[in-house]
Amino acid sequence: MRGHPLYIKLTEIINKGGLTIDGVKRMTKAQAEILVQKSMTKNFALSLKKCLLEDMQVGIDEQIALAVKDKVKAFLEQHFPNYAITRGREGTKPYVTIWLEGVS
Repeated sequence: MRGHPLYIKLTEIINKGGLTIDGVKRMTKAQAEILVQKSMTKNFALSLKKCLLEDMQVGIDEQIALAVKDKVKAFLEQHFPNYAITRGREGTKPYVTIWLEGVS
């Protein structure tokens, strides 16, 4: 679905228009058809909408994760300037260990 020309076109229109997740949730089949100037079945429109919403949520989640990462980094640099981070994996689960050394 994500490689379909109508999905790509609708994504571009949504990004240019600044449509929010709520706007996409409220979008009807008829509105989607008007935006892409092409008719589609109800099932296709629902699948298109579902993929759009998933991708928009992933984008928001990534922005939140980056903001948290930046806040943690700033805190560590301020309070533990000699901190070290190691990454590892236990089976299929990745983990991070943060080594702290306080300032006296």
